[in-house]
Amino acid sequence: MSEVADPQTAGADRTAALAERVKTARDCAERTTKALKPVEKTLRELSRKESLDDPGALAKHAQTLRKSALPEGELKTKVDALLGVLDAHLAEEERKLKFYFGRDLRDTATSAGLAFAPLTTDPPEFRVGLFTVGVDVPRRSAVIRYARVDIEKVALSAAAIVEAAAQHAKRLEGRDFDASVFFDQLLMAYQMRLHRRGEGFGARVDIVDLLADIAFVRQGPAFFDDPRRENFTPYSRVQLAYDLARLSRTAGSALRWGPPRAARPARRPTCSTSRTSGAAASGTSRSSSAARAKRGRSRAHGDDDRTASTVGRPGEAGG
Repeated sequence: MSEVADPQTAGADRTAALAERVKTARDCAERTTKALKPVEKTLRELSRKESLDDPGALAKHAQTLRKSALPEGELKTKVDALLGVLDAHLAEEERKLKFYFGRDLRDTATSAGLAFAPLTTDPPEFRVGLFTVGVDVPRRSAVIRYARVDIEKVALSAAAIVEAAAQHAKRLEGRDFDASVFFDQLLMAYQMRLHRRGEGFGARVDIVDLLADIAFVRQGPAFFDDPRRENFTPYSRVQLAYDLARLSRTAGSALRWGPPRAARPARRPTCSTSRTSGAAASGTSRSSSAARAKRGRSRAHGDDDRTASTVGRPGEAGG
């Protein structure tokens, strides 16, 4: 005789199977809901006119849609089709941006009274006022630099770039500056560095290596009375580069490292029409030209006796 199934056991098995099916369906719904939330939010944002007019926002939303884990079905088909249209639109906007952005930046900078010059095309770089602006078209961003130091990252907008450049210029130019005082601080920092290295006056030191020493000697009485973080006045590499540029503009050759050269006696002007005098004058002119050319070559190699011969190459001041 065959055994008759226990109705209670059979009912329990059917209940367990049903519970498993419910759990599977619920898990699938939760995964779908989780995938749908960012997609729904992104599509809602894309419905706004401000997003449609902003290539940066479009690129960000396209990336979100691309990362969504939608299950196969009608919605995924429509999202994939939307992504194709978005990618084509962004490619065209990028082409137009590369073509027109430099002109827009030039016009905006000129209107704000800032100097403008194109520097490179790949990657695009521009001079805006005191700063170099590096442009990243695919990421719709720009980096403002001074002395090859990144200062700020901004949106790829002519207005945003010019505003940031103007603000940074105001902060740099608004600080008090005395060329003689700054020169003395440089000299003191140079001597401190030489003392730690056990070297004598005249040894080469790269200007950038003096940054910490210059920051130290620039501190006010409050810091030396109580050397805490609250009493420390920061001094950045960008500030040092800008102050070196100001020193070069305001001091010129009036300030030198070390003892001044012995004063040369002034030559009495002479005037002669003789051939001998003419030949001597011509020889003197050629000698002077050669000397100037030699000095030019020396300075081109970083041997300018005003600074580089004892301190090292100051590097680029403007970016």
